[in-house]
Amino acid sequence: MKKGIIILLVLTLCLSSCGRKEKQGPVVLVLASFYGESELQKQVDVFNQNHTDYQIEIKSYQRADISEEDGIAQIQREIIAGNGPDLIDFGSMYSNTDVIGGYTEDLMPYLEGNLDKYFTNILESFCYKGSLYAIPVSFTLDTFAGSKEALGGREQWNIQEMMACYEEQPEGVMLYPGETRYDVLSRILTGSMEYYIDWESGTCSFDQGEFEQVLSFAASFPEGLEIDEDFSVKQAFLDGKALIIPTRIGGIYGIASAEYIFDDKDISYIGYPAESVSGTVISPDSPVLAISGKSKHKEICWEFISQYLDIEYQKELGLPINRVAMEEKLAQSLETEYEIVDGEKQPVVKNQVSFEGDDQPQYIYCLTEEQTQRLMQIIESAQINDAYDRHLYRIIMDEVDSYFSGDKTLEEVTKIIQNKASIYVSESSK
Repeated sequence: MKKGIIILLVLTLCLSSCGRKEKQGPVVLVLASFYGESELQKQVDVFNQNHTDYQIEIKSYQRADISEEDGIAQIQREIIAGNGPDLIDFGSMYSNTDVIGGYTEDLMPYLEGNLDKYFTNILESFCYKGSLYAIPVSFTLDTFAGSKEALGGREQWNIQEMMACYEEQPEGVMLYPGETRYDVLSRILTGSMEYYIDWESGTCSFDQGEFEQVLSFAASFPEGLEIDEDFSVKQAFLDGKALIIPTRIGGIYGIASAEYIFDDKDISYIGYPAESVSGTVISPDSPVLAISGKSKHKEICWEFISQYLDIEYQKELGLPINRVAMEEKLAQSLETEYEIVDGEKQPVVKNQVSFEGDDQPQYIYCLTEEQTQRLMQIIESAQINDAYDRHLYRIIMDEVDSYFSGDKTLEEVTKIIQNKASIYVSESSK
């Protein structure tokens, strides 16, 4: 009898032990990062504090010119092999070639029903083949600004129109302060380089007449700058000695910088030369986030990305992707704020503008209604992003030096660029 009781007890303990599961630790999601920014780590910490079943760990990668060493190529190989990261932060150096191959998730479906909260034109500019494979959480804008009178009433221009407008100016008028041949070429390529590339077919056309015109136009500017000690950017425009001013808008008060230069003149934010669209160029600000197409935890990954899209977080950014956050920032910018300094009430300086030759900066205390409307118009009309391929850019800039120096002809240089670019675009498109 005792023997039977003992056997029953042993069986009961065994069954109990077999049915018990060891407590599992949290699922670890890997976030690939190229820059290891402190803000990224801060957001990872916030996520980890709010989740017990999932934790994010950052893994660092590096960009490189050699494909075998390049972090982008490494991530692609890892994901295809099934052991890559769940999340990727491409950073501000992001380009559309980072996601060729569709190895990251299309994020548009995650925004369905909420697209009206965002600047859809900004998001669409980052789409590749109609899919949003990576999302910027904020952005900056680069454009050219000039007086409408000097620009002949133009609101936008292509490359031929830009060159023609410049040729119409009186002798001695600069295109813009700082106009070296390399800078002119770089700015034109910023808005137009993608016109010469077809990533889907893996072809390019840098040996065509238009690109030769661009190089010839850039070569007409000086190699370096010789600036007088008393040179003033603002005075150059007041005297009609410069046509346009490169303008970067990294925050809502950036709209005031060009207007300081042109005083009360009507301004056209004409942008970089582009075909049939606004030439204002959108630059991604860090981070630019993506989800691996093979991650088993895509919804949780989207939870992390959503932290950056939260309206309260977005309001802290320069130019947020969230439309509602932008509207609230602009509404606040209309009001002058005050503080007590040494017992006296003084307006709070929200930003300041200064250019070379200024004795002191121009302080900005608030924006006008017209300025906020103009900024929204510039944002909503922007369609081009500068997420161009840096490898191609280097191919071009490395080769044009021999043309600018007179060592090679225009035809020889464009043929070399075409050959090298064709190989790179073909290989990248596979």
